[in-house]
Amino acid sequence: MMTDYKKAALLLHEVSSEDCRWLLSKLPREAAAEIEKYIGELNSLGIPRDKNIVTNALKQAEEITIERDLINKVNRFSVDEVYCALNDESFCFVETVVSAFDWAWAAAVKKMLTKSNNLKFRKDSADIKPLKEKDSKIRVIVLESLIEKITGVQPGVVVIDGVGGKT
Repeated sequence: MMTDYKKAALLLHEVSSEDCRWLLSKLPREAAAEIEKYIGELNSLGIPRDKNIVTNALKQAEEITIERDLINKVNRFSVDEVYCALNDESFCFVETVVSAFDWAWAAAVKKMLTKSNNLKFRKDSADIKPLKEKDSKIRVIVLESLIEKITGVQPGVVVIDGVGGKT
C-alpha cells in the first residue's frame, strides 16, 4: 500500500533538488525525515526524475486501492446474496468473479450453481472459458457490476431522497 509519505516522495522526486529541499523545509521535521527516507530509496534505485513515471505510479496505486475496496465490499456479501446475483449470469462472468480473489463464499456458490437448474451455467461451461484478465480495470468493472446487482446501487453513487450522484 502506498502511504502518503511515499506519494509525497514520488512527487518531490520529480522536482529539482533545490525545490525539493525548500518544500521539505516547510514540513514538520518528522514528516520531512520520512519523505527524505523514501526519496533516498528512489535515488538509490536509480529511478529517474520523470513525471511520467510518477504519474503512472500514482495512478496504479489509486487503481489498486479502488480494487481493494471493491474486494472488501464483495467479500462481506453472504453466500446467498452472491448466489442470487450470479444465478442467471454466464459461466464466463461467474468464473471471472470467482477467480478475482480468494473469496470465502466461492466454493459454496459454485456448488450451489452447479446443483441448481442453472442450465445456462452448465451449457456455457463447456463452450466458454472464463476471462483470465490480469488487468485490474476488468476486475473492477466486474466487481462493480456484482455490487450493483446485489445492492441495487452503483458503487461510488450516493442516493439521497431518491436522487443519486457520483461521489
